Amino acid sequence: MLQTIFIGNVIVVGKNGYFIKNNNENPELSEIFKGFKGNYLNVVKILFLMDLKTLLWLFLFIVPGVIKAYEYSMIPYLLAENPNLSADEAFSLSKQMTTGQKMDLFVLDLSFLGWIILGAICCGIGLLFVQPYPEATKAEVYLILKHRI
Repeated sequence: MLQTIFIGNVIVVGKNGYFIKNNNENPELSEIFKGFKGNYLNVVKILFLMDLKTLLWLFLFIVPGVIKAYEYSMIPYLLAENPNLSADEAFSLSKQMTTGQKMDLFVLDLSFLGWIILGAICCGIGLLFVQPYPEATKAEVYLILKHRI
């Protein structure tokens, strides 16, 4: 639990930054650890709030929790590009970006389900080869949604 809050979430931000930069340059692998530099505590705080809010929505009802998870899904990408965003700015920007797009994001995730199952069949080793595909696609979606607002 604590390792997710203080390490895992920050690595997710770095991974998202890696795939964002991969759009038009060849980033270094060290990009994954960029979340630990700069405004580390702000990133930890905002992602903890994101996880907490999503969990509370899931406790209320499953469907609203899933909808909120998609509403908050752009926050790690926003923090990858600007770790100094305030919590209110991050939540607001993510909400603006995903307005009217949540169902499309859900269908996109469903489209990767076959690939993930196929990768998991090989004792999970196949996921090492499959997982970059959805991650790169979601980074491209972020860039498209970012230009839309």
